[in-house]
Amino acid sequence: MTGIPENEVIDRLRALVTYNRKQSDIARECGVSSAFVSEVLKGRKKPSDAILSLIKVERVIIYREVK
Repeated sequence: MTGIPENEVIDRLRALVTYNRKQSDIARECGVSSAFVSEVLKGRKKPSDAILSLIKVERVIIYREVK
């Protein structure tokens, strides 16, 4: 399983906003505020599951043993 860096997740969301949707459209579709979408785009908040679903990404948490 290959991970996607957080900045790429934000870039994908930014591309969606730039390409064909406004932040307010994405917010409405995902059930969050426009302010929340803005905070995600600035890297201040983690994207919601609905936002991740919209950009075809899922959050996976992996724990690794440290030797």
